[in-house]
Amino acid sequence: MGLLFDYPTASTDLNAFRRAARSAGVTTLKTFQARNLEEIEVALKAIDRESLQAFIVWNPPLLGLHRKAILHSTGHRLPVIVDGREFAEVGALISYAPNGYDLYRRSATYVDKILKGANQGTCQSSNQPSSG
Repeated sequence: MGLLFDYPTASTDLNAFRRAARSAGVTTLKTFQARNLEEIEVALKAIDRESLQAFIVWNPPLLGLHRKAILHSTGHRLPVIVDGREFAEVGALISYAPNGYDLYRRSATYVDKILKGANQGTCQSSNQPSSG
């Protein structure tokens, strides 16, 4: 299994990811950090050389800009798992993430209610069932 990620402060998260992978039975996890297009291309070549069975694109703000290149390079040979819908739209096998557009829309509902005087601690979106 491979893991392609882009942000430099990932060490704590990366350790947690390794523990989770081990507990899921992943015996080998190869990690590839890429912070720009040149590093992405180097990482993709390394992923090809490693003969991985699948890889994950993790937390892809920068990587998302280059999603088509990433998927065209490896996606036709490897299952790609991501945490963003944009990758799935161009061919990733699995995407798991909240719908960002829906989150923004719901945030606007909260802001509207608060600006109209609702208590921000008890304000609920009309899209959610009330508790209690």
